[in-house]
Amino acid sequence: MVKKEPQAGRNEQLVRVLQLISDLARKGGCDLYELAERHGTTTRTIRRDLEAIAGAGIPLKREAGEGSRLRWSLDLDAARAREVADIVKRTAS
Repeated sequence: MVKKEPQAGRNEQLVRVLQLISDLARKGGCDLYELAERHGTTTRTIRRDLEAIAGAGIPLKREAGEGSRLRWSLDLDAARAREVADIVKRTAS
């Protein structure tokens, strides 16, 4: 039986998304152009990755940056609020 190697593209995408989450956790966040340059991809791909991250339930926030560029970061306040709500639900059950 021959094992198939996973597609490199899928692994690269997963690694990029995990790295994006790490980048977004930094103070001040990042704009789309910084992220695209850092990860060697387009801003369109970064937008899709950000949508996937938000769709997975990881809270993101956008804030005004230099000029008209928005800066993206993890919304840690929302994440902490969600954790507290989950703890309350578990203890009430």
